[in-house]
Amino acid sequence: MFLPVKPAECSAILYRLIKMVKTILEYSVKTLIQELDFDDLTKLVEADLTGLLERRKIKEAIEELFQLPYLERTEALWAFCNDVEFQGHINHKNYQLHQRSPRGSGSGAYMEVLNRLCNELYDAVNVKKELS
Repeated sequence: MFLPVKPAECSAILYRLIKMVKTILEYSVKTLIQELDFDDLTKLVEADLTGLLERRKIKEAIEELFQLPYLERTEALWAFCNDVEFQGHINHKNYQLHQRSPRGSGSGAYMEVLNRLCNELYDAVNVKKELS
């Protein structure tokens, strides 16, 4: 028998940030030639998180994402979804977290862009303080 585990206080905001990053990534691959429109993107994000899109560093990270080639943006979406869904694959022997090196023919720049976006969002909501 397992004892119940109390979720960390910051888990709710982390799950919401995961959803937000996934929304941003999905928006970036909506069409082959996707122009960044912050007004459209803002409509897709939870209302109380839209202020994060106005922060300079987060905005720059999103702009950097849209400068990547389409295939690298799709790779970023795949890598992100693959890794955040790890708990659903815990018993699958062939499951692997995404490797930091690029797959396919891309440069792998998407990993740095994705890291920057996630870290800027994480820092903006001050999750580190909640973990202490």
